[in-house]
Amino acid sequence: MPRQRALGDGALFRPLLDFSRSELKAWAQKEGLCWVEDPSNTDIQYDRNFLRQQVLPLLAGRWSGISERLQATASHLADAEALLEELAQSDFQNCSVDNCLLTVKLQLLSQRRQANLLRYWCRCAGVLLSAAQLSSLKALIAAASDRQPELILGDRVIRRYRNRLFIEAVKACPQWDALLVDVLAAPERYPGRLSLTAESDICPDPWLAGVKIRNRRDGDKCYPSGRPGKSLKHLFQEAGVPPWQRDQWPVCVRGDEIVAVPGICICEGWCEGENKPPFWLDWQPVALFAGSDSGTL
Repeated sequence: MPRQRALGDGALFRPLLDFSRSELKAWAQKEGLCWVEDPSNTDIQYDRNFLRQQVLPLLAGRWSGISERLQATASHLADAEALLEELAQSDFQNCSVDNCLLTVKLQLLSQRRQANLLRYWCRCAGVLLSAAQLSSLKALIAAASDRQPELILGDRVIRRYRNRLFIEAVKACPQWDALLVDVLAAPERYPGRLSLTAESDICPDPWLAGVKIRNRRDGDKCYPSGRPGKSLKHLFQEAGVPPWQRDQWPVCVRGDEIVAVPGICICEGWCEGENKPPFWLDWQPVALFAGSDSGTL
């Protein structure tokens, strides 16, 4: 039990952990305080109550000072856990890009540090790895380079692509069918994060008029500004977009013409002569920025 930890926007402190129940009870009685006893505290079907009422008195009868020794051991374990957390955070900074783990850098770590980092990374995404799952994850990392293995962990899935590990929620592919201005106005309604970064004070609205977002289609081809025409498949490969993310990637169209692939290119059809739109569209799939507090993973 930590002495303090984050709790929402605040913090939870436990300043009385060093005092025994008997000490606190004696002090409360001396001060004439009244308190409410939780009736569940006497129910030994709960492990904590069974330990307090059945096991610890038996141990105390055999070894004097057992409570103090267990408390000291718990304190040492808490310190060790905090150090492992700090080490995992440091290793994560050195071995990650966009919340993905780089397997080449990961494999430079010792086996223990690899395991510590993998547990930390998964915990930050809401997954507590068992020993068997950790072993399966290591096998996924060691799989042949021409394979694209995956490991499903409840409502999360871990995949490897081009020496990167991705962790994502298991979700059906979203079907895009919306105006670009609507997506930009209410991004929380849509999967991932679509954003517009303006290069000047020019209002982008005239450029956005009539532009819709749809999913990619077989045979899609576009003409990136200043480059020859390319299929979306080749553009995704060039950009290193994992295969399973391509079907959910937003494609901007005006009529039947692709005018932009957010985060990858703006096309000739959206340019006025040699002038590109005075903004850039970026796209981040959920996997690249979603994650929960590491204290909860």
